[in-house]
Amino acid sequence: NNVTKTAIFLILGSEQSQNEEGEQATEEKGGHKAVIYVNDIEGFPENQNLRDVYHEGEEFTALVKQIGKDRRTEEPLYILSTKLYAQREQFTQFEQFRDSNEIIKGTIKKVHSKGADVYYNDVRLFLPIRNIDVNESALRKMINEEIDVVVTAVNRERLLVVVSNTLAEQIKYQQAKEQALAGLSVGMDVKGQVTKILDFGAIVSLGTVSGLLHQSELAHKRVGKITDVVNVGDEITVKIIRLHDDRIGLSLKALQPHPWDVLKEQYHVGDIFEGTVTKVIPAGLLIALTDEYSGLMPRGEYSWNASDRLDGQVQEGDKITVKVMAIDDERRRISLSHRETVENMWSKIKLHKNDVITVTFVSCEEKGAKVAYEGVYGFMPISEVTGTRRINRADEVFKEGDSIDVVVLDVDPQRAKLVVSAKANEDAKEKENFEKYYKDQANKVPTNTLGDMLGDALKKFEKTKQGK
Repeated sequence: NNVTKTAIFLILGSEQSQNEEGEQATEEKGGHKAVIYVNDIEGFPENQNLRDVYHEGEEFTALVKQIGKDRRTEEPLYILSTKLYAQREQFTQFEQFRDSNEIIKGTIKKVHSKGADVYYNDVRLFLPIRNIDVNESALRKMINEEIDVVVTAVNRERLLVVVSNTLAEQIKYQQAKEQALAGLSVGMDVKGQVTKILDFGAIVSLGTVSGLLHQSELAHKRVGKITDVVNVGDEITVKIIRLHDDRIGLSLKALQPHPWDVLKEQYHVGDIFEGTVTKVIPAGLLIALTDEYSGLMPRGEYSWNASDRLDGQVQEGDKITVKVMAIDDERRRISLSHRETVENMWSKIKLHKNDVITVTFVSCEEKGAKVAYEGVYGFMPISEVTGTRRINRADEVFKEGDSIDVVVLDVDPQRAKLVVSAKANEDAKEKENFEKYYKDQANKVPTNTLGDMLGDALKKFEKTKQGK
């Protein structure tokens, strides 16, 4: 051995290597010259002299770094490295890192066109440019900075360890995502930021993870344009309504009072209010209650008079006073009534069949006439208008406002029903007049029978006989 300030010159003994089966093999290289330079000596203290540390006769276990030639003899010169040998012994650890996808921290020391040299515990790792999401220029600015990497390949023979920052970032993101998801649960209120508007909703960032705020979950009412409710950059609070694998369903409307609950706070059974007719339908009227709900007023609840019709009297946009009759929580419906807001004149009607009353002719109907009596309406069939002649319409006999004496044919206040007949009253009067006439005639004309005449004659004969 010969020790200088910068190198140790040696004579080789034997070399350990692996065969194709991975077994250790020994190759004799005895007699060959070798050298270990100071920068290839593992653990050599800086600012030290090799002669003060190493002496002739010491043995080294090293790795052949390069085979050159002796300048004087042209014989092979083996350049050795105990540092590389020590590094190779660490490759077992790197293989474990590779198999477990463990993230390690390395320091960028050198950048070149193919990537960067990253050092971990003095072991050089190769970071290909494709394995980091920055370009070469940006990578050069990161020299001497620490970077997270994952070992992707280990080659013991070439002393090569390939690492990836891209994979490390992906693993870190997945770990953070799993941790974030573990802290979430359905029903939780969370704060987030709108990051993207889609055709069917919005993406909301919750930090590490993001969720979908579907269009149907923006509000209780129908939303035509998503940006009418949320926009990119908005900070919002949402409720988690679904968690499936890594998909998160969010809701904005779940944090808002349900319109039905708001409606129930505003309206109660028995309340009377003025509403706006939004639509006339076969079943009755739809009357606006809130932006989301309308109440139904059935046709039968328009008036106490069955003859009063909605058609032509009420139109969309009209104001009408109604009373809340029922609130159906299960079906979320409200029933309204207009007639309950006015006095029920039928409750005062105390008529009976065959009563004679005086009604007012209101209008001509298709099959008769509409008449009024003490605040309620009745009906006179065309066949009951008159019996004196054949008519097609009631206004051939009566005109609007005429007072008419009629006979009650049918009455049912509960059903708001009153049917009258002027003809029946005519018949009754005609009968009454005939009976009166007959009675008057009977008082003026003798009505003796033959028996009465014989009796009178007999009485007269008896008186004559006694006189004689």
